[in-house]
Amino acid sequence: MVSTSPSAALFDRWSATYDRTGLQLFTYRPIHDAVLAQLDGLEPSTVVDLGCGTGQLTQRLMRRFPDADIVGVDVSDGMLTEAAGRLRQVGGDAQPLVRAEHCHRTGCASCLRDQDSK
Repeated sequence: MVSTSPSAALFDRWSATYDRTGLQLFTYRPIHDAVLAQLDGLEPSTVVDLGCGTGQLTQRLMRRFPDADIVGVDVSDGMLTEAAGRLRQVGGDAQPLVRAEHCHRTGCASCLRDQDSK
């Protein structure tokens, strides 16, 4: 499926090089570290990574919580494709990835409900 919104199309184009920039190391890595720190001591059964991009945080969540259902949600098919490749490296698959085509209008709960019915 091709992303239809202008922002999704931008991220589709960016997805192939998104992980190669210093932006990841200096901007997103500290944010991911802070998110993981907030989860210390928890044993969630499900974690949803909204705006999962190429799956960097999703992958770390899978390693941190191997017994939990980890779900990555993004509007960009390109980002989800990159994320699927990354998740296969840790023994995951693309099943926990959800395209959030209309989440900005209807709320992500409906996207996850749609995934549950498949």
